[in-house]
Amino acid sequence: MNAVAGKLPPAPAPEAKDLASVTALRAFRMKIDGAALPEAHLRARYVVNADGTVGGAWMPALPIRQAFTTEIRRISESYNPERIRVPALAIYAVPKSPADLMQPWYSADDPVVRQNVETLHKLARERFRRHAEWFEAFAEQGRVSEIPGAHHLFITNAREVLRQIEDFVSSLP
Repeated sequence: MNAVAGKLPPAPAPEAKDLASVTALRAFRMKIDGAALPEAHLRARYVVNADGTVGGAWMPALPIRQAFTTEIRRISESYNPERIRVPALAIYAVPKSPADLMQPWYSADDPVVRQNVETLHKLARERFRRHAEWFEAFAEQGRVSEIPGAHHLFITNAREVLRQIEDFVSSLP
């Protein structure tokens, strides 16, 4: 998926006006991502200067990132989780059609872009299918739900997410 996604035009970078404040950055991210993430999320991901302008993305120093990566690898080598034995709900964000993956900055008239988006859609659907099969096998009383959208469904599709959770909870004995 990353190889195909890498062939698509990147999202536009924020301009100076988009970095004038966290509010301006939030509006820019809304335009690009289609979702207004909480201000606290942006403040955690970006450096906010004393004058209120937004600097670059925040990340720990390289030695800290390297140590973190090493530790995650060490821990995950021996990771052998037990099956989920209680009722569990997995909600997946899944594109229903290639149109769901078309971004405003893509040229819909470009056949190469269209082909890459169609391929990305097929790969995303296949990845969802594999994850859903894994979850259903791993969680004895698991239920899989798919909602069209991107990663932040709890923001972009809050009502549908809540409905799925309420339906699941109300189905429990």
